[in-house]
Amino acid sequence: MVDAARELGISPFDLMVRCIEEDQGQTGIIMFQLDEADLRAAFTHRLHMVGSDGIPRPGTKPHPRAYGSFPRVAGRLTREQGWLALEDAVRRMTAMPAQRFGLSDRGILRPGMIADLTLFDETIMDKATFETPTEMPAGIRSVFVAGEAVVTDGRSTFARPGRALT
Repeated sequence: MVDAARELGISPFDLMVRCIEEDQGQTGIIMFQLDEADLRAAFTHRLHMVGSDGIPRPGTKPHPRAYGSFPRVAGRLTREQGWLALEDAVRRMTAMPAQRFGLSDRGILRPGMIADLTLFDETIMDKATFETPTEMPAGIRSVFVAGEAVVTDGRSTFARPGRALT
């Protein structure tokens, strides 16, 4: 970006703003800024919750985390690296964020709760890379959103029962 800005006779910041304006806010960036020790320290802190800001948008190449964040936690970070027990990782992806954000009808399995479920096996693994960021994860068998199957036997049902939560 520095070289491109120099060629245009503007600052890198001004070039970034120009790109964002020209593509109507669809600009994405990938930054490599954390080392493994810092990541582990943050991830294993008792208040850490799992989430992702990866948003796949039509016509763009998303960050791999859009397809791989949760499978990475359940696979690599628990099974392979041993950072957390699987049960604690699942809690940090479900009940803990639901409680933190006041979603009182989600996050745990109990009668009367909204049934958002992901059923996976011991082979769960993220497969998305920077080269192929939309690669689906391995090991996810079924996904239910509000009790309706959206993935069955690893294949989409094309149902879209989700809604924005407020």
